[in-house]
Amino acid sequence: MMLRLYGRSVIKKVLKKMDGGEEPYMIPGGLMESFQASLEVEKTQLFEMRKEIEDDRQRKKS
Repeated sequence: MMLRLYGRSVIKKVLKKMDGGEEPYMIPGGLMESFQASLEVEKTQLFEMRKEIEDDRQRKKS
C-alpha cells in the first residue's frame, strides 16, 4: 500500500492515530469535565461583571 509522505518515518499506525483511529492523545474525561465546569463559572462571572458595568454606566448617565 502506498502512503503519502508526512515525514521521515510514517507508518500505518501513525496515520491511524492522526485519523482518530485509536485516539491515543485524548484528554481524560474527568479532566475535560473539570475544565469545562471551571470555564462555565468564569463565563458566568464575566457576564455578571459586564452587567454590573453596564448598570453603572446607566446610573452615571442618569
